[in-house]
Amino acid sequence: MRKYFCDICGAAFDENIVGCSTSTRPLPVPGTWGVAASGLDICPRCMGIGKGIDFKAAMRGAWIQAVKASEEE
Repeated sequence: MRKYFCDICGAAFDENIVGCSTSTRPLPVPGTWGVAASGLDICPRCMGIGKGIDFKAAMRGAWIQAVKASEEE
């Protein structure tokens, strides 16, 4: 059996808990949050916490820092 771990907290997925199996896991919501979460294995706890993050603002901030860092090279 293949073991999966949350890409955020590292906890092992317990296939007996609803939301930890890819067959029962809810699809990510539309928009930036959905795009950010779609390529990751995220446990239900981290999925709930992540819904409170403003991913558009976080991505913009990281992008600005990356541009500034590239200008310093």
